[in-house]
Amino acid sequence: MQDKEIVKIIREHYPKYDKYLHSKVKRPELYAIRLIEEAEKLISPEKPQEARRADRHRLRCRVSCRLSERKKRRLQQALRKYGITSMQDGLNFIIDRFLGEGHGQKQL
Repeated sequence: MQDKEIVKIIREHYPKYDKYLHSKVKRPELYAIRLIEEAEKLISPEKPQEARRADRHRLRCRVSCRLSERKKRRLQQALRKYGITSMQDGLNFIIDRFLGEGHGQKQL
C-alpha cells in the first residue's frame, strides 16, 4: 500500500493526520512517533495468530551448539561405539560424564 493511500485511510478516522506526520511515523527511531493501535489496525488488518503449542517434553531445558560437519560425523561415530543411537542420548551421556553423575566420579 502506498503512503498516499495510507494517509487517506487514516485521515478518515483522524482528520489531522497528513503526509508530513506520516513521514515522521515511518521513522520512529528519529522522531519517537508511532501510530496508536486503532490507527495501525486500519492499515494492517490483523492476521489470525496461530496458537502456540505447549512444551510437552519431560526435559524442558534446551542446550545447543554449532559444529562443523566433520566434527558432527566424528561425534556420531564415537557415540555409536558406545551403543548410543540418538544425539539426545549422546549429549546426555557426555554431560553426565562431564558432571560426574552416575559413574562414581567427583561431581562439579
